[in-house]
Amino acid sequence: MALSILWMSTDVASIVLPIITSLFVFFSGSISRTYYNHRIKKKQIEESREIVIQWADMVIKAVKEQIKAIDSLANEIRQSEELLPKAFHYMKNMAERLGDMTADRMESIFLINCKVSRRVEDKRRQNAYNIISQYVYLSLMEDEIQKAYGRYNDACRSAVNEWNALLKKTQQDVEVLSKSDRLKNIVVRDILCSTVSHYLMNHNQNNSFETVYSGLIQPLEKAVMKCKSEFPEVSCGNAVYCDSQEMSLMYQKWRANNNGYSEMFSEMSQSLHKSIESLKQATTYFEENTKVKVRYW
Repeated sequence: MALSILWMSTDVASIVLPIITSLFVFFSGSISRTYYNHRIKKKQIEESREIVIQWADMVIKAVKEQIKAIDSLANEIRQSEELLPKAFHYMKNMAERLGDMTADRMESIFLINCKVSRRVEDKRRQNAYNIISQYVYLSLMEDEIQKAYGRYNDACRSAVNEWNALLKKTQQDVEVLSKSDRLKNIVVRDILCSTVSHYLMNHNQNNSFETVYSGLIQPLEKAVMKCKSEFPEVSCGNAVYCDSQEMSLMYQKWRANNNGYSEMFSEMSQSLHKSIESLKQATTYFEENTKVKVRYW
């Protein structure tokens, strides 16, 4: 009687068994490779996810320091009594370091290979978008903050040059006025010249612009109004009259600029605060309510 293997004849077994063995080895290898690749991909997703979340914490800390610096600058500008700009100790927030993390990669990490807990509402898409958008926003704000401070700095430097030129012109106009010897002009001359001379005699280059305003601009405005009211027919002081108007306008412009830039930096600070709050909420959502789940197929 012929030998049988697994209820098959020897001849049939010699054909079927090698085929079965080959198929078993093939499928075992495929399953092993699939499992290995799955573990590798899961580890990569977990590492990428951890990088995004940990880096978010670092960015948030850096932005908080930025906010402190911007708030300090805004307060100093608001309270400033100087024409010169206030110093700004600026630091980067490092958000641009995640620029290589593409939208597709973020989708893979937080949507495709991410499972949300059944106990919470699925807000993966909303929070993934918030992470991406806040990183983009914070990166853009790096340049905006520096550009804004550059404009403020330029405006202050321009004001210094403008004031120096105006003060020099006023001195020249007063010098010309002081040479007038007509009887009606003498009173006007004395009032205006003494007002400017009094300031110049007590002038200190370190005087604040507020001191300049109270020590020269306001007294000169009063003197001009007095001369125009009491001696309307006298024209010898017209140049100084114009100088007085320019000084007053310049002071108003300087104060308006300071208030404007102070408000602008305050708004930037508030906007940065809202951004990191949104970023923190998004990363916390993924940390507390989701986990990595990579599909096999």
